[in-house]
Amino acid sequence: MTKRSGWMLGMLCVLGSPLWVNTAQSEPVEYVPAVAWGQQNDWRTRQSEHFEIIYPDGLQSTAEKALNIAEQVRADLQRFFVQMPTERTLMVLVDDFDYSNGFSTPLPQAAIRLYTSPPDGGSGLEEYDDWLHMLIRHEYTHTLHMELGRGPVTRSRQVFGRAFFNFPHLFTPSFLLEGLAVYQETSRDGGYGRLQGSFYEMAMRAEMLASGGDAIGQTAAPLRDWPLDKSYLYGAWFIDWLITHYGEDKLREFLLLYSGRLLPYVSLEGDARRVFGHSFSFLWLQFMVEWQQRARDWQQQHPDVVDGEPVPVATLFRPLLATDGHSLYSIERNGDDREVARRRSLDNPAEVEDLFYPETSRSLTVAPSGALALVRIPFNAGGQEWGDVYVWKSDEEERLTTHLRARRLAWLDDGKTLMVSRLVGGRSELLTLDVASAVTRSVWQGQDGDVLGEFDVRADGRYLVAAIKRAGRSWNLEQLDLASGQWQTLTDTAAIENSPRYLPNGDVLFSADTGGQYNLYRLTPGSSERQQLTNVSTAAFAPLVIGDQLLYVRYTAQGYRVEQQPVMAPVLAQASNQSGGRQFESVVQLASQTAVAMTPESAYSPWSSLAPKAWYPSFSANRYHVEAGVLLSGSDALGRHRYTAQLRQDFQHDLTSGLFDYALDNRWWLRAQRAFRYPQLATDDNEHLIIQRDDISLERHYLWSALEDRLALHAGVVYAREDLRDDGGVLWTGPQRLRQGLTGVALEFDDREDLLNVPGAAYGSRWDLVLETNDWIDSDFHGEQLQGRWNEVIDLPGRDTLNLHLHAGVVDPEGGDFMLGGGPEYDEELFGRDTVSLMGYAEGVRYGTRYHKERISWTHWLGRSEHNAHLLPFGSGDYSMTLYTEAGAAWSAGEKAEWLPAVGLEAHAELVIGYRMIMPLVLGVARGLDDEGESQVYLGVGVNY
Repeated sequence: MTKRSGWMLGMLCVLGSPLWVNTAQSEPVEYVPAVAWGQQNDWRTRQSEHFEIIYPDGLQSTAEKALNIAEQVRADLQRFFVQMPTERTLMVLVDDFDYSNGFSTPLPQAAIRLYTSPPDGGSGLEEYDDWLHMLIRHEYTHTLHMELGRGPVTRSRQVFGRAFFNFPHLFTPSFLLEGLAVYQETSRDGGYGRLQGSFYEMAMRAEMLASGGDAIGQTAAPLRDWPLDKSYLYGAWFIDWLITHYGEDKLREFLLLYSGRLLPYVSLEGDARRVFGHSFSFLWLQFMVEWQQRARDWQQQHPDVVDGEPVPVATLFRPLLATDGHSLYSIERNGDDREVARRRSLDNPAEVEDLFYPETSRSLTVAPSGALALVRIPFNAGGQEWGDVYVWKSDEEERLTTHLRARRLAWLDDGKTLMVSRLVGGRSELLTLDVASAVTRSVWQGQDGDVLGEFDVRADGRYLVAAIKRAGRSWNLEQLDLASGQWQTLTDTAAIENSPRYLPNGDVLFSADTGGQYNLYRLTPGSSERQQLTNVSTAAFAPLVIGDQLLYVRYTAQGYRVEQQPVMAPVLAQASNQSGGRQFESVVQLASQTAVAMTPESAYSPWSSLAPKAWYPSFSANRYHVEAGVLLSGSDALGRHRYTAQLRQDFQHDLTSGLFDYALDNRWWLRAQRAFRYPQLATDDNEHLIIQRDDISLERHYLWSALEDRLALHAGVVYAREDLRDDGGVLWTGPQRLRQGLTGVALEFDDREDLLNVPGAAYGSRWDLVLETNDWIDSDFHGEQLQGRWNEVIDLPGRDTLNLHLHAGVVDPEGGDFMLGGGPEYDEELFGRDTVSLMGYAEGVRYGTRYHKERISWTHWLGRSEHNAHLLPFGSGDYSMTLYTEAGAAWSAGEKAEWLPAVGLEAHAELVIGYRMIMPLVLGVARGLDDEGESQVYLGVGVNY
């Protein structure tokens, strides 16, 4: 209703200022991410003595197993933490994702999210005995760590509840949080956890040999620097180093001391000195010196390592490779450019063909005929991230399945049938997929605890070889007879075997960390020996033979790279395939033998967890008002119901305002607000009006969707009323009240994507078309209005982008006016829009029943300074600049459109506050080029947490 109040205030001479400060406030809203909707709405719950678990119907046995494991993990971790929560910890079990993850949060209550999908590839996470055990142990360590509180913190919790500032260990660098969790997930005696595995040892050694390791300031607030899990890698080894040198008792002493700090940032280094005798910054230097020596010692002990010749594949993340026997097919992601599928000839490296641009690809296979298939995770409005199968033919990508849960695939024949693996409810399965009919047939289903990883199908289609982890054992290779359905064990070792690939003669290439180093090996099914083919300095995965060359993917301290060596290179060593595999004697077996008391299963209700757990005071004052208030927020255990409520009192004018926001999933949005504005009059006495504004809006998103939910239909209702509460003592001849009610629908398309190293959206399109009417709700305005916006983001070479924008709208003559001018514009509202920003001009420079605005901008990445000032809670990230030009006009029927051009320049910087809160900072200057234009300076500050 800004255009309506603009009409009210248009009769005044509003004084503008050339300096604007626009702050996107980060309210202390305590939400957890919502579980997915659309596939599973029947949620159940059970409780044990110290935990409550919520899970979808169908995962009853997994939920019971999780409760058993959690109680055993708690009993084990109690020896370290001593101080334990008095309330039950909430666990939510989800099967919404085809990748492995989980998280823990203390807000609004102690809660853990468990993804049932176990790791199934070479990434370091495969060092586990049982996925649920490792995940619960890691996440519950976070819970116990963040719940620590004593003294003034405990008393503050009694007053404010579970407010974020009452959890001191939230205000520590992520390497301390993640490092302790990785340390606690590891059992060197039991042979599980990342710190006892080869991958983490190799990755840390690679850091030392490449650069000497990162300073503590570089690790305190990691954003995009490789490795992306830096806080886990460095943090885990730092905690291990601390405990090795000072013992667990000293670390526990520090954790308890710090848990009583209401100003935690200030005391972090001081508390370290009190406990360890040195600051963390000093301890880090010692830690680095020892690891550098450790890496040099390893290098001296392995003088015969040889890395292959590089293949010019542009990648940072691990690429997907496949071959038809002649050419190399790859899907490459380098963080700077779009994910791309390419075909290249190894005989002529310059002969590269870009095939298409997939997104979120997970697996790739090519038949001898050149038929190409892949697994990727399409966008899903409901929130599920599930893999589906696509084929590329006739220069087009075609989707074969919907919600198949595909993980990996390989051709069974020359382009007609695919073998596909999937994981549903944590259980592995193999399917055949007919490409012509998209009909699937189950071939094999594993037992609980069996995890199928990477696999390949022999050229004759008779056998399948797979890396498989059987319950209670480590990763080995097995071969499946597709006719009989019988598995044959190929390896039984303590090493982690992965990424098997058949050779034309039936031999198997694979990667394994035999001897503590991932290298490539070859075996003949049925033989008792393997032959070592590589001796790389870091880790080699994903072997592939093309012609006379052996290709593979190698981990480096700068990302993954593709290398090659001759297939006929000499065999480096022989090793046994039957040297005795690992069998885990872990808490999983103990949990299964111990009867944990549990309540009977019951239906989940959101009401028990919706009550607010904390409150926050607020205060603001300026020359117009003095205002104080209180803010409450909360969500249910599943994160589906979320709300914020705020009440404010203006003591200077005795006025009460507030807001209420409610959201259900990402479909329903309700907002009600009362606010007051104090526009200044153009008089010598600094007189001002008091205008009361009441808003209520209701939106329903995703009434209909298509194109992988990128195109969607939404509906909304917006009602606003403005009342003149105080005329400032001047004779006021304008309206005392204005009302507007709009009901509308919006068609929206958005396929924009982000890239790791590109500021903002990196490429793609977004447009919307919004039709609203004033005539269904009581309103002082009548008729319909139609608006549209279009934004095209073009990915330029390097990290630059070009943005094209177009805004336009028309409203019936009795529907009021649009207002043009002012800015900058930050909102993304669909409904009830009636203002259009235009830099370089005052707000309300033009009014009309029609408007048009065009903008073109170029964003250039300037650099990266991913660094904290030691452990001070201030750091920085990327820097960029945007140069733009725009022009707009607003006019009514019968009038001539007068275009108002402007130019501007913005400098962007990322500030990192408190180690993990990213604060985008924008400093801009703009100049309107028309006679009515002005010079403007503006500052924009946002918060991402």
